[in-house]
Amino acid sequence: MFNITDHQAEITVDCVIDSQSSDKSAFEVTWFKVQEEGGPITIFTARRDGTLHSAVSNKNLLFGRPRATHYKLTVPQINPTDMGQYYCQVEEWLVLANTWKKLASDTSGELSIYVHTEGAFLQHDPKDLVEPVRVCLIRVEAELCWKMDLASQRAPCLLFPESIFVKSVME
Repeated sequence: MFNITDHQAEITVDCVIDSQSSDKSAFEVTWFKVQEEGGPITIFTARRDGTLHSAVSNKNLLFGRPRATHYKLTVPQINPTDMGQYYCQVEEWLVLANTWKKLASDTSGELSIYVHTEGAFLQHDPKDLVEPVRVCLIRVEAELCWKMDLASQRAPCLLFPESIFVKSVME
């Protein structure tokens, strides 16, 4: 769990692709937010044709692609309405005979975001008020593994630097 007390706190949801079926594959990455009430809502999509689509009109989101297989979405200036679980879905596509064919699809684990606004009065005198501080608590419960062919005997997983764990899944 992370504690962020900066007024300008931000979160970044990374989606890292560990393997692909073809060098010519194109990826479509979609980020979702699950609120306490209701199901998941799409917040942003990096489409396979290279176009970007933000489904959130009241918030600026920052998209980045530092490598061909590393996509990231940053939600700047966190506030209580940003509370919820975030995750991404990756689809692998390939053009075969002039038509797109979906080769694979997988979903990451969820990144839980808790935002608390705290403040306290030291005395009843207004000059002694303490300015509220926005606190963002992040609990990572995410694991993203890509299935590979059984001949390779490996299933690489995404590592989280704060909790350093690897769990291979072979099916």
